[in-house]
Amino acid sequence: MGYEVAYNMQTAVDAKNYLIVAVDVTNNPADQGQLYPMAVQAKTTITCGCNNRSF
Repeated sequence: MGYEVAYNMQTAVDAKNYLIVAVDVTNNPADQGQLYPMAVQAKTTITCGCNNRSF
Protein backbone atom coordinates (compact mmCIF):
# COMPACT_ATOMS: atom_id res chain seq x y z
CA MET A 1 0.00 0.00 0.00
CA GLY A 2 1.25 3.45 -0.87
CA TYR A 3 0.69 6.80 0.67
CA GLU A 4 -2.58 8.49 -0.30
CA VAL A 5 -2.72 12.28 -0.37
CA ALA A 6 -6.14 13.47 0.76
CA TYR A 7 -7.54 16.87 1.65
CA ASN A 8 -10.92 17.73 3.06
CA MET A 9 -12.49 21.17 2.82
CA GLN A 10 -15.44 22.26 4.91
CA THR A 11 -17.48 25.44 4.49
CA ALA A 12 -20.41 26.95 6.35
CA VAL A 13 -22.76 29.31 4.50
CA ASP A 14 -25.24 31.83 5.89
CA ALA A 15 -28.59 30.61 4.49
CA LYS A 16 -30.17 34.08 4.42
CA ASN A 17 -27.41 36.02 2.63
CA TYR A 18 -25.55 33.14 0.95
CA LEU A 19 -22.22 34.28 2.39
CA ILE A 20 -19.42 31.96 3.45
CA VAL A 21 -19.02 32.43 7.20
CA ALA A 22 -16.50 29.69 7.98
CA VAL A 23 -13.94 27.61 6.10
CA ASP A 24 -11.41 24.95 7.06
CA VAL A 25 -9.08 22.65 5.12
CA THR A 26 -7.55 19.53 6.67
CA ASN A 27 -5.47 16.63 5.46
CA ASN A 28 -7.84 14.19 7.15
CA PRO A 29 -9.82 12.34 4.45
CA ALA A 30 -12.81 11.73 6.75
CA ASP A 31 -15.54 14.25 7.61
CA GLN A 32 -15.97 12.73 11.05
CA GLY A 33 -15.23 15.27 13.76
CA GLN A 34 -15.48 18.33 11.49
CA LEU A 35 -19.10 19.39 12.12
CA TYR A 36 -18.73 20.76 15.65
CA PRO A 37 -15.61 22.90 14.99
CA MET A 38 -17.26 24.35 11.87
CA ALA A 39 -20.46 25.13 13.77
CA VAL A 40 -18.50 26.92 16.49
CA GLN A 41 -16.50 28.90 13.94
CA ALA A 42 -19.65 29.88 12.02
CA LYS A 43 -21.52 30.91 15.17
CA THR A 44 -18.57 33.02 16.31
CA THR A 45 -18.37 34.74 12.93
CA ILE A 46 -22.10 35.44 12.79
CA THR A 47 -22.48 36.66 16.37
CA CYS A 48 -19.25 38.64 16.65
CA GLY A 49 -18.35 39.50 13.07
CA CYS A 50 -21.54 41.39 12.20
CA ASN A 51 -20.69 44.21 14.61
CA ASN A 52 -17.30 44.77 12.96
CA ARG A 53 -17.80 47.57 10.44
CA SER A 54 -14.10 48.03 9.71
CA PHE A 55 -14.23 46.21 6.37
